[in-house]
Amino acid sequence: MRSVRLINLSVLLAMVGPLLLTGCFFPEEFDAHITIRRDGTYSLRYQGRLTFVLAAAATKQGTVLSPKDEAELARATQEFKEDPRFKVATYEGKGRFQTVYEDEGRLTGPVYFLNREVSLISIIPREDGLIVVSGLKIKPQDAEQLELLGLDFTGTITLSTDAEISEHNGTMSARTGEMRRATWTLHSIHDPPPSAVLRPSHVSSATGAKPSSPPREPQPAATARKYISAIQEPDWKTVISLTQQYQQSLNAIKASNPQALWERLTGEFYESTQRQLESEPEGFWVDYAE
Repeated sequence: MRSVRLINLSVLLAMVGPLLLTGCFFPEEFDAHITIRRDGTYSLRYQGRLTFVLAAAATKQGTVLSPKDEAELARATQEFKEDPRFKVATYEGKGRFQTVYEDEGRLTGPVYFLNREVSLISIIPREDGLIVVSGLKIKPQDAEQLELLGLDFTGTITLSTDAEISEHNGTMSARTGEMRRATWTLHSIHDPPPSAVLRPSHVSSATGAKPSSPPREPQPAATARKYISAIQEPDWKTVISLTQQYQQSLNAIKASNPQALWERLTGEFYESTQRQLESEPEGFWVDYAE
């Protein structure tokens, strides 16, 4: 979105917190439905608005997006539709998209919508067989930034399941056949995040669910040597490329933005991270690498 360069970038970046910079798209005015069955299958449907945070920040500053900017953002609808789970993606203007997202499958690992960093919905199968469903956890400082940007975090999340709901902080409805239902109506970004724990009755120690995430493997010695060498040179780009935390942030940026913006946004991430690494006290990285 090139017009962002015309405003005070330092002010813009100060307005959006780390959560928002990582996610870039944020849910507004939504209706979400989750179904989880005892056999380990799930379905998820989101209908609502997704807002491009940097466009909202620019608009809040009083910057009018140019027709070229609006056209570039509108083209993002095609990139949404390249993911078959987005059934509808319509651009409303000012960085806001109306979307319908549908996903289904078997729970062999964590499921996130939108992504791990900005997860309106997360479904986590645990090693003990329990399934944890949770909503977006917004830190107080991020909530303040959202309010400054005028983003409207309101909506409803409904969970339906034939498993036992052993814990929850929602509102339970009367059972329909075998299905239990819990609902969360969110009026504010300050509302407690939805949370529920499901206990599928068929789970046993012999057939328990798979771990929610694969075990972390040790890095090969060659990679470790390359990492230490990069610190000693220093070669900050290689350090960033070999650091899992930074790569997760880069992957999240790509997953949450149109491909046309990848080069600029990842370049800005590398530049800001390099400045942060260079600001360490003299001798810090040399001592660390020895």
